Amino acid sequence: MIPVGAPTLSAVNPSTVAQNSYSEDVYLNGSNFTSTSSARVNGSAVDTTFVSSTVLRARIPAADLDTAVPAFIDVMQQSGVLSGVVRINIVAAAPALISTTPDSTTEGAGSLSITFDGGYYGSETIAQISGNARSATVTNSRQLNVTATGADVTTAGLFSVSALNSGLPQQITAGNFAVAPTDSPTVLTTLGVGTGPNSVAIDTSTGIAVVANTGSNSISLIDLEPSSPTYLQKMGNPISVGTSPTSVAVDTLRHLALTVSNTSAASSVTVVDLTTKAVKATITDGLDVFPYAVGINPLTGKALVVYQNSSKATIIDLDTLAVTATGQIQTTGANPQIAVDTQLNWAFVTPGGTGLVSVVDLNNNGRNVVSLIAVPSSNGAVRKSGTVTITTTGSHSATVGETIVVAGVNDSSFNGTFTVASVPSSTSFTYSQSGSDTTSGNGTVSVANPLLTIGLEQNTRGISISPETKMAVLADPASSAVTLMNMLDQTVSTITLETGAVASAVNPFTNSAVTVNSLGNTASLLNLQTKSRTTQFTVGRKPVAVAIDPTTNIAITANQTDNTVSVIKLGTIRPFQITQMNPFNTFTSTTAQALTIVGNGFQPGAAVRFNGTNLATTYVSTRELTAVIPTSYLGAPGRYIVDVLNPTSTIPSNVNTFTVMQAITVGTSPRGIALDRARNLAVVTNSGSKTVSVINTSSLSISGTLNVGTSPQGVGLSSIAGRAAVANTDDDTVSVIDLDNIAVATTVSVAPSSGTSKPIGIAVHPGSGRVVVADSNSSQVSFFDISSPGTPASLTVDAGPEAVAIDPTRNRPFHIANPQPSDGLLSPHGRNLRSRLGYLPGHFEPRKQFRFGDCASGHRYVLGDIQSSGHQSDID
Repeated sequence: MIPVGAPTLSAVNPSTVAQNSYSEDVYLNGSNFTSTSSARVNGSAVDTTFVSSTVLRARIPAADLDTAVPAFIDVMQQSGVLSGVVRINIVAAAPALISTTPDSTTEGAGSLSITFDGGYYGSETIAQISGNARSATVTNSRQLNVTATGADVTTAGLFSVSALNSGLPQQITAGNFAVAPTDSPTVLTTLGVGTGPNSVAIDTSTGIAVVANTGSNSISLIDLEPSSPTYLQKMGNPISVGTSPTSVAVDTLRHLALTVSNTSAASSVTVVDLTTKAVKATITDGLDVFPYAVGINPLTGKALVVYQNSSKATIIDLDTLAVTATGQIQTTGANPQIAVDTQLNWAFVTPGGTGLVSVVDLNNNGRNVVSLIAVPSSNGAVRKSGTVTITTTGSHSATVGETIVVAGVNDSSFNGTFTVASVPSSTSFTYSQSGSDTTSGNGTVSVANPLLTIGLEQNTRGISISPETKMAVLADPASSAVTLMNMLDQTVSTITLETGAVASAVNPFTNSAVTVNSLGNTASLLNLQTKSRTTQFTVGRKPVAVAIDPTTNIAITANQTDNTVSVIKLGTIRPFQITQMNPFNTFTSTTAQALTIVGNGFQPGAAVRFNGTNLATTYVSTRELTAVIPTSYLGAPGRYIVDVLNPTSTIPSNVNTFTVMQAITVGTSPRGIALDRARNLAVVTNSGSKTVSVINTSSLSISGTLNVGTSPQGVGLSSIAGRAAVANTDDDTVSVIDLDNIAVATTVSVAPSSGTSKPIGIAVHPGSGRVVVADSNSSQVSFFDISSPGTPASLTVDAGPEAVAIDPTRNRPFHIANPQPSDGLLSPHGRNLRSRLGYLPGHFEPRKQFRFGDCASGHRYVLGDIQSSGHQSDID
């Protein structure tokens, strides 16, 4: 018999959670809940929040999630009356490793404790260093303290650290830990090169250093490979290139060297084949005057050229050896330099005398979508008398004279690259184009502005980036400090040296860097872990550039006044390392995938391994292996740890990560995504096709495609209510989706009394089903219940709210207002989702991509082409 007024518990959402989660918030459905009702897990009360008489929110602590066995939850009234029991499945989850603290040490330092920072750590977590299990203590589900023995740090180099769940032995997470040598740097030799050497780069797959000689219009090649008979010798005669080459960069996969000719009359990029040691091509079309620096990403085959005292940037395709795009950056000074993060595919351009650090996204040829074009009925694209007027759905931020790309218009004759002629308003611009008078619409507007800018000293010149720690080392010749910037969180620190540092190079295998000082004719070896100088040593006169061959730990400096290079051994390290892997990701396929591993110390019979399993491997040289990834790894999304094992050793190389992704075809211009873990559904808005795609995240297939309003963008959902809400920007409506029947349940108008609202951002309280809509054009947010919308209420806020999120614990939404980059506002609203509390001034940038992850399933979902403009601020 159930007492009158006793609580009933019918369901818990989600019903499956990951083992060793830090905590898990679940929502309980039932009846007769009160403000004093308490949820219990396995008989023990947990933190409970009253949402309504039918919904409670419970926070399950880590202590109840530490084993992969079911847990049982019920509800107890203050009187002691209990509901029935509902089961929660706790499933084993692979641990995650984000970083280690510290991330390096010095050889011979003895045993030390290394903290793994990540997640899903528990008693079943096995920690390994160089493939050997080590003692580990769980601090909490996000931190694991691992003991490295003295034997682990007796040799300098980069070594793997990894973790796995004993219940999931094939799912490994791993990273690398650097050990720095203790022997002092030694100048091995000084070699004469051409006149006025100004730049140096190294092909790490062959051990060839390339020096650009500005005064003699040539490049010199130097062999840095110890196994070669010409070790530390110049290779052949200098190779003539363009006039006054000021910069050189190397494509380590195609074995190409690119130099720029720093002239106004004959600007060019010379491409040298390092295999034949001869000029392969000279690029002149599409270049501006006084090119000064070049950077390369061999993984994507893109090179970036920047110029002196210019805001222009040029992208070159290394497969076609032709200019493919022209972009804009912050205006540079006389000495800009470039460093490329190969996996992000971002190029960092230093100001070199004026301006800011510019970050160029080499994806999509450096262009970023800044706005959508209105539909034909709204005159999105109109051509009349040789002038095209583009009307956008939001602020386009384009300026007169700026180069823009119009793409995806229904009438493709509007598509192309153009120069903005006029800007009548923030949502319209014009350009000249011949053709018949006509009207069309839809599509996107892209600009080639930098992805972001970073405010450092304008004299910042030299830059290098560690691919392991994402630490950038920046040299400013006008300052006595070398700047270290963490690219993950933009934190900045400094190392005080002497005034005059002009260039830097990083060795990720030792977590160290070298800077050269052109005033003191010296180089400094820096420890990036301790953020201090290890030693200082003398090189040639007026060193202006430096590069490091990481596997041999050899640095080479270009000494401009001496017309020489200094070759320095920075200390002895284990040469057996991976420096590069191509590709590092792919899409699912039924065809085997070729893989190239570049590094050093490879032996005949070496095996490339995926999560410890050998792949069919071909030995090419001590610096290169090829392997074949079988279809068994490519049939479904996955993430694999890649290393190399030599036949004469049980200690593997350092590791890389290989990702297999599955592409799911949705509608045109996908813009937003929301995830229902209980139903294993993802809801994607397709702004260009006026549809919503519902994806089954178990089978990774389309469960349904629904017609909604015009330009659907934001989407949020309540799994408890079984409803999703979609903001239709150009209809001033919100479509409510029934997730059980995969159908549009109703359409809600959020139009203001006059004008348009243009809803963009949307959020749904997971427990109450309260929907909050950011009406970007009417300075208001709208509210309604997702299960019974009725007539929405509204609240006036700051101008142009574009995004909104809900804190379900405090029952408060936050919106971002960003009509212009100069006046972004963050407004948190009060407990009842109605009253405004205040705002934070700042600059905000809508992100280019949305990413959602489901830790229980291990899937991550990514959408591209999200609107991006303005500036960005971090909010703590």
